[in-house]
Amino acid sequence: MGELMKSLSERIVLFLSIVTMIAALGAGLITPIFSVYLYENMNFSVLTIGLIYSIYTIGLAIFPIPFGIFSDKKGRKPTAALGLLGYAISYLLRIFASKPEEFGALSALEGLGDSSFKPAAQSAIADEVASDERGSAYGMYNAAAAGGIILGYLLSGIIVVWFTNFLISFIIGGVLSAISLIVLLLLMKETLKYNTAANYKINLKQIFNEKIRRPMFIYLFASSLGNFGVAAILPILSIFVILQYNLPLYFVGVVWFTYMLSSSISSIPSGKLCDFYSSKNIMGIGLLVTAIAFYLLGTQNTLILLLVSCIIFGTGFAMVANSSTAYMMNLTSTEIRGRTISVLNVLKMAGGAFGPIVSGILWEEFAPVYSFLIPAVVIFVAGLFFIITGTSDEEIKKRMIANKF
Repeated sequence: MGELMKSLSERIVLFLSIVTMIAALGAGLITPIFSVYLYENMNFSVLTIGLIYSIYTIGLAIFPIPFGIFSDKKGRKPTAALGLLGYAISYLLRIFASKPEEFGALSALEGLGDSSFKPAAQSAIADEVASDERGSAYGMYNAAAAGGIILGYLLSGIIVVWFTNFLISFIIGGVLSAISLIVLLLLMKETLKYNTAANYKINLKQIFNEKIRRPMFIYLFASSLGNFGVAAILPILSIFVILQYNLPLYFVGVVWFTYMLSSSISSIPSGKLCDFYSSKNIMGIGLLVTAIAFYLLGTQNTLILLLVSCIIFGTGFAMVANSSTAYMMNLTSTEIRGRTISVLNVLKMAGGAFGPIVSGILWEEFAPVYSFLIPAVVIFVAGLFFIITGTSDEEIKKRMIANKF
């Protein structure tokens, strides 16, 4: 019986990894070149681009709670499907957009996709995988997602240069999201075993119960600072690479490819470290590593150091992604998992919403280098804070068990 359950849990992880990989390939074709498209073709300022990316992040803050409730009430499958539909529509309609508010609305729709698809997929995995194996499961899942993204990153600039048209990336990205949607609808089996929303009246006191309130707030504070730093960097990275290093557009994809390849390679080992060491400590160390990478990205001016910085960034990102997810799942119970994750994601995104705006202001009012240095300092502080004050995984598990009785 145990072997059967393990086989079923491995099957859902593998299936969601494949679906996510296809969708991630489409996203990877768009992410590296989107800000360049807005900067060069639409003639938007860096601050305007930051505002568009902030709207995307705000979307991540608005949509998770209703979709978390929907996930617990209607199931993981329909929630994930809505997310993939949001991706497809967001990418395809960018072909026709020309104004900042139009791109902002479509970015919010992409935020809807992230708010529903990713938490639903994470919850589905947590539904089937034992708590002491989730680090490895999320390591495999994130590695597959990174695999799709890195291929997309590598091809993004090449496709634009080959077709001499940015819009082809939006078309391919939308089509791949649609393919993921069809595969999920046809083949995925629902992992939610009962209607948790109908059986329980949920409120914030239940989510933030007194036994885990302190570790949850510390986790949220550190995560918010980390999200602020990462959100500040991503909108300007491609533009910075082109202007600072005078590199052609296709090399922008290589830079993003290097970062995500490093993340993909590091994903499974970092997941194993979470299982055998501590997701709390791995998350803190990952934040410190990411901060070092951002400092190097903003202060170095040679191609080799640029690529080395991207490798360090990818390693730190993988460490934080896997450990943060595993740590967050330890803070949730099955019956309210979807809603708890949604609430936590909303609060974590609160800091990220300001990142792109701050980086745009730093870029235009001071100098581009400050758009990297300030986020690096913020992330470094977040890492130290979490290592020093965060609650260990073992202690959280004890509190969660005690909370059931």
